Amino acid sequence: MTPTDRAALPSPGTIAARGAASLYAANISLGTAAALRLLDTRGVRWVHHALYIATVAATLEALWLSWGRRSGRAVSLGLAATALATVTRTSGRSPRHPALALVAAPAFVSALALRADA
Repeated sequence: MTPTDRAALPSPGTIAARGAASLYAANISLGTAAALRLLDTRGVRWVHHALYIATVAATLEALWLSWGRRSGRAVSLGLAATALATVTRTSGRSPRHPALALVAAPAFVSALALRADA
């Protein structure tokens, strides 16, 4: 692999941010489908919780990998992590729960849009 080839590869922070955003999108999709009663999750609510835990872990990993570069991506991921942390403070049946969960969406979008060194 030449140095030019390595430069074309996404950074570990980019890969982690993409993974975190994908997990977030999957969890939002599952939560929305359950809230709209398009999907019955009564017997498998743990899946939503497992996706949440995976999303938080992946977001913190992406934040860690982006932090050393002092990048805008790190700031966006920090905002996403903060929004994700507040979701646990409300009941899943509360109208505030989905609203708080969606607060992280712009942060994930901006984390994906920003380069790791931007």
